[in-house]
Amino acid sequence: MEELEATATSLFYDDTSAISNIHNISPETLSRIENNTIWKEIIIGKNNVGISNLIEHLRISDWVSTGIAYIQEDNSTCPFCQKETIDDGFRESIENYFDDTYKENATLVKTLLTHYVTEARAIESSLDHIIGIHEQPTPYSFDIDLFKQISTQLKIKFELNINIMREKSHELSRDLDIHTTSDEFEKLQEIIANSNGAIQVHNNLVTTLSTSKNLLKQQVWHYTVASNKTILDEYNSKKIKLGRAITALRKAIGIANSRIAGIEEVLVDLSQIPTNTLSTVHGINASLLSFGFTGFTIQPVAENKYQLHRSDGTLARDTLSEGEVTFITFLYFYHLCKGGRTEFSINTDRVIVIDDPISSLDSNILFVVNSLVKDIIKNVKTDDNHQFKQLIILTHNIYFHKEISFVNGQAQSENTVNFWKLRKSENKTSIINYQNKNPIYSSYEMLWRELQENMRSPIAIQNSMRRIIENYFKILGSMGDDDILNKFTCPNEQLICKSLICWVNDGSHCIPDDLFIDGQFASIDEYNRIFEAVFEKTGHISHYNMMMRNTNNNISQIAV
Repeated sequence: MEELEATATSLFYDDTSAISNIHNISPETLSRIENNTIWKEIIIGKNNVGISNLIEHLRISDWVSTGIAYIQEDNSTCPFCQKETIDDGFRESIENYFDDTYKENATLVKTLLTHYVTEARAIESSLDHIIGIHEQPTPYSFDIDLFKQISTQLKIKFELNINIMREKSHELSRDLDIHTTSDEFEKLQEIIANSNGAIQVHNNLVTTLSTSKNLLKQQVWHYTVASNKTILDEYNSKKIKLGRAITALRKAIGIANSRIAGIEEVLVDLSQIPTNTLSTVHGINASLLSFGFTGFTIQPVAENKYQLHRSDGTLARDTLSEGEVTFITFLYFYHLCKGGRTEFSINTDRVIVIDDPISSLDSNILFVVNSLVKDIIKNVKTDDNHQFKQLIILTHNIYFHKEISFVNGQAQSENTVNFWKLRKSENKTSIINYQNKNPIYSSYEMLWRELQENMRSPIAIQNSMRRIIENYFKILGSMGDDDILNKFTCPNEQLICKSLICWVNDGSHCIPDDLFIDGQFASIDEYNRIFEAVFEKTGHISHYNMMMRNTNNNISQIAV
């Protein structure tokens, strides 16, 4: 995997051109200087000169060598003791002591120091250049961290050696040890050599780039197959078994399709026979009776035919009101939805469309139609009748909409239901989609909505709170003001609640002047808290939370 990744890095690198090798670093010059014996050699003058015994005894060769420069040609004053002791004999002894060999060694030390500094600085520059190149990703491997570490060690040794060589140039008689840098150079050369090898591989790949890429893809697939051999063998074994099973199933399906084709031919023949409407007649009469509607009944008169009879046996054809005609038509439609005109159409899927079935019905028949429509809605929602795929109801009657869409007296959202408004203007119809949010609210819900929208308006909040308390607690719950007040055990809260009841009653029957309104804003937050506490103390906080939550949701949907 490592080899494949390295090859891919080279082949699919942004720059697929050939790369120059990294220039090697030669340590030969520095090694020669570091290994020169001059650094260990004690450099002093000739020992056969009269003054040599004193200089060597006192070990002041370097000191004397430095002081020679201060001996003046025309002056006999000694630069060391400042006495008149310098004569021609002393001058000759000094000159003989520091002979040509001494001077050559001194010159060699300085020359080696100069060359070492020059070579060290050049190598440092090369190292920094190599590091700078490899700070960014390269299509070949290069251990930049290790290279930096060894380069730092090498530079430290350079500085130590330079300082030691300078000490030697000042004190030639000292025996000094020079730090060798061969180990660092060897490690750096190894890193460079490895990278140059990778560069050569990269350049070879670049030369045959297209062929190399295709070869790499084959190698990757070969590696993938070899690495997943167990999984592939298991997959192929299962595939063979499943293939045999599929072949058997297709054969069985072919046999079944042949049988189905024969049965469908029989169904086509049977579908030509009219269905028996007797069961539908009984169903419609049962519906009329169950809803207490006895104005007329349906009586069969011939095969698959029926008539509408009054209770005295007379035909009702000419005496039916418009509402009765609409109602009996709806009953027929209701039973037709569950059946069919032919045997073949009984089991077909269907989409039911009901368009304003109650425009001219009285209140009793309206209730019956609402119940039948709700029954169809229930079948569609619960999928009891798999034939009913969709139900579309169109109406402009708000009461009918409320009866069929409200659940427990509230407009609730359901994922299976969508609400739309159709508006017609200048012979053009526009459609507004409310998604699953019912755009029609009950009057009680509207009170909560107004309460939520006008939390900071004293006039609107007073009227809404009063009507909610009256409807929920007084009319539905048969609780009076005293019953509500007695639920508060804290005298302070009981007092505020009493003030709330007086405040909403007063505010809902008159409009306070501006000064009174300004004074009430500070108390609105406290009244809102006590209004919520009324539901909490009476054990109806869940109703409060439900209505406030529903109101928020509805308002948000309308804003959309």
